[in-house]
Amino acid sequence: MQLRAPELTDARLEALAGELAERCRASGALFVVNDRVAVAASVGAGAHVGQADDPGAAREILHPTAVLWVSVSATGEARAVEDAGADHLGVTVWA
Repeated sequence: MQLRAPELTDARLEALAGELAERCRASGALFVVNDRVAVAASVGAGAHVGQADDPGAAREILHPTAVLWVSVSATGEARAVEDAGADHLGVTVWA
């Protein structure tokens, strides 16, 4: 499950993410917070970051076992973010 709520403040997002993280852990579901790595880390969740973000910096904030999901659009980007600590890739292809 990915939580995307850019309109929420960090405090409101953290409250919601904490509740969802607990439910996902209880059911064995993967849970990531979109774009707000510090919030994800505070609730023990994984994080999703975009192409303009630094996956190495995100990895440093997250717990070592937390999932880091990174969006890419080229093979070279995929290799670079994997080297920086990404666990999963979101691939965008423009035709």
